Amino acid sequence: SGIEVLNIRTSTAGAAAVDASKIAGLTSVNSNLGLGAVTVTNLAAGASAGVIGNGTVVTGGLNAGYVAAATDATLNLSNGVNGGSVVVTGTGLKTLTVNSTGAANTIGALTGAASTTSTTINATTGLTTGAVTNAGATLTIKGAGAVNLSTTALENTVTKVDASANTGGVTVKLGTAVTQTV
Repeated sequence: SGIEVLNIRTSTAGAAAVDASKIAGLTSVNSNLGLGAVTVTNLAAGASAGVIGNGTVVTGGLNAGYVAAATDATLNLSNGVNGGSVVVTGTGLKTLTVNSTGAANTIGALTGAASTTSTTINATTGLTTGAVTNAGATLTIKGAGAVNLSTTALENTVTKVDASANTGGVTVKLGTAVTQTV
């Protein structure tokens, strides 16, 4: 009780798991320079998950699971992540917000919850991802950082990409849906 931010560092390629419901008041869980995958379950509504890098350490993947009552998920990537894939789950999630700060960040595939209807990327710094799936119908990209969303085409369920508030440039391969709007 009384812990608001939990930073997890796996010093080997072994995995770590945390049940966030067991820590009252938890608002943020981060894989901090962890070499192994981190799985977080039962994140409360309003809580965030993240990966903290340093530009050198190759971090493991992150699986962040939210409680059914949560409708918004926040993923924070900071300080030069050079990491694995990120998966965000939760049956009630409608929005996913990805924040890239501190230094340019690179992750593997980015997978949102199947129920996601929109994804917003706030790129204060550069962000490069692998394939992006379950982003919802609307993908909004903001900030001064350059954003590269892989050479894998977006799913056809993404019907609108809005990068009007991004000044760093965006690289994205559109899907084959006839109705995709940029």
